[in-house]
Amino acid sequence: MLKSSAALLSLCALLTLGAQPALAADAVQTVTVHPSIDRACQDALHVGPNDSLYAACVASLKDTLSATKKMHAERCQTACSEAGLTEGSPAFDRCVANLNGALAQAQLSSN
Repeated sequence: MLKSSAALLSLCALLTLGAQPALAADAVQTVTVHPSIDRACQDALHVGPNDSLYAACVASLKDTLSATKKMHAERCQTACSEAGLTEGSPAFDRCVANLNGALAQAQLSSN
């Protein structure tokens, strides 16, 4: 179980791509999940798309991804402000975008 949990946590760090939006088909909602999320839930928890634990896993990873992206954005904005850049300026926006990209690349490289 520990190894599975570690695999799930390491895959969470890779989830900078997120999940695809839900698609409706004939009044039955079908959710398309990014392959990394699908693999993490199936491999770590040994559950499939028809299992309620799978849905909970996908929802949890989506929430984690959203929170991580928000935290990264806040940290990047703080760092750029501390560097003396004015919020809303083109230089500030470039700084934030560059730091976000660097954080995403560092996560991908470490895993």
